[in-house]
This record gives sequence, structure tokens and C-alpha cells, in this order.
Amino acid sequence: PDGKLVAAGVRGGAGKVPAAVQLLDPASGKEVRRLAGFAADAAVTALAFSPDGKTLLAGTAAGEVKRFAVADPAAGGEPVTGVSFAPDGRTYLVVAG
Repeated sequence: PDGKLVAAGVRGGAGKVPAAVQLLDPASGKEVRRLAGFAADAAVTALAFSPDGKTLLAGTAAGEVKRFAVADPAAGGEPVTGVSFAPDGRTYLVVAG
């Protein structure tokens, strides 16, 4: 959101690096940080920063969703305090904090 980082998904698999999200410096293209914790053969297919830029959501082709605190990825963000499905059964809401 502030233009200081770009997020890119890394596809894992046999003979490749494990699946992850790269946080890149947009000016240099260099990796600043790597966010891991996905299945080794996952394909990270969706990424979104929160409006304040402090949290990153990452989704995989297999339906896995991870939430990272961008400043401290080991923290994993705030605890999840609620979850709910929409009536369509496909959309859901996760409440944290």
C-alpha cells in the first residue's frame, strides 16, 4: 500500500524451493524477506496487503490461507477471534484482534 514492498508468490514442488511469499524492494527487485509455512508443493496464487500495510494475506491453489505480520512475520498477526461463512457457503469472514 505504501509502495515500499512488493509481494510475490513462490511455487514449491519437487526439485524446487519450498512454497513461500517473497517480499521484494520494488526499486532494486531484491528480496527483503521470505515468508514460509506453506505445504512444500503449494502454489501461492493470491496475495493482498491490508490497507495499513501491516498484514499480508496469502492464498494457495489448494485453498490454504496464511496471514503474516509484515513487520514481524514470526508473529503471524493477531489471534483469530471469529470465523463465519456467508450464505453462499463459498465466501467466509475471518475476524482478528
